Amino acid sequence: MGERLMRDAAKDACVLVAAHNEEVFLDRSLTSAVAQGVPLYVVDDASTDLTSHIAAYYAGGERVLSLTENVGKAGALQISGHPCVRARGKCQRP
Repeated sequence: MGERLMRDAAKDACVLVAAHNEEVFLDRSLTSAVAQGVPLYVVDDASTDLTSHIAAYYAGGERVLSLTENVGKAGALQISGHPCVRARGKCQRP
């Protein structure tokens, strides 16, 4: 039963990353996230470096939300309408 529960939970899982000027570290983090085999979403919190480009490479352009104003980690993760935030953090596949 535990195995089935884990499989069911994995169907609803996703990785949501908030990043601000993280081009130096983002590659390593997103490589690890992609290896989890669940949808990856990145919120670029108004970065001025290559963060959004690196995020698009790993997550795909449609799964990167680029903000024009820095709102901080909590603000970036609570952006309304984002698939991983809707339904109280339960990831809805697009």
